[in-house]
Amino acid sequence: MTSSSQNAAELQHLIRAGEAQAAATLTAHVLETIRSADTIPDVILTYKEVYRAMFGREP
Repeated sequence: MTSSSQNAAELQHLIRAGEAQAAATLTAHVLETIRSADTIPDVILTYKEVYRAMFGREP
């Protein structure tokens, strides 16, 4: 699993790229991260990373 900063950078790249499949790729990435999360705090952290990448601020 990659670090939080790497995940955030990847998410920002996908969102900014404007690619047709960005949404599908982002969704797949989030679902895989949630599936591999061992605890609820890991799932919450993933949500926060996605939110931060999309909106540039904390939820």
